[in-house]
Amino acid sequence: MKAAAIADVPAPVSINLAPNVSPTAAVAAASPAAWPPMRDDAPKPTVAEAPPAPDRVEIKQQQSRYAGVLMAHLGRHKRYPRELRDAGIQGRGLVLFNLTADGRIASLKLVRSTGSPELDRQIRSIFERAQPFPIPDWSRDVFQTSYTLPVDFTITS
Repeated sequence: MKAAAIADVPAPVSINLAPNVSPTAAVAAASPAAWPPMRDDAPKPTVAEAPPAPDRVEIKQQQSRYAGVLMAHLGRHKRYPRELRDAGIQGRGLVLFNLTADGRIASLKLVRSTGSPELDRQIRSIFERAQPFPIPDWSRDVFQTSYTLPVDFTITS
């Protein structure tokens, strides 16, 4: 490798400070705190205010109301097959499901069986028929996409 010629080496840079000014004082003088105040007639920057965030209690109330909306929606699509009812087959299943932003089911899992394979299949059918699910009219910031709901098959007299 060829050694660099002396002419190729850049000269050192020197910073000229005012007499009796330390480098620390020079940096402090350049900080925004040392700048002169803004004129009163200068235009002020504006920032759009964000709407106030809902508090936790309000969010919980909205989610609880939405769970009720989901239960009612599922109820409209629920069918209890006559042959199962006549045979006295009852049960309560627990379903964990995720919704997409457009109300479709992203995933569905039967967390607790009804005890009857036929009723468990009915639960899956209910969720398939119920799509798309209603979307809450409140903020997407608090839109919970994962829900766990019970589905009951009970014979009443």
